Amino acid sequence: MQEAINRKVLARFSDVCDKQFSTLTGNRERIRPFIIDSLKT
Repeated sequence: MQEAINRKVLARFSDVCDKQFSTLTGNRERIRPFIIDSLKT
């Protein structure tokens, strides 16, 4: 998925996000707890 994103946009996104997932479908069970935990802080 990263290859489909403009490099400058990806760089800016990486600056503000401390976590990235390689695929959405392959990490579904990890993404939901990460988002819920992030919203608590």
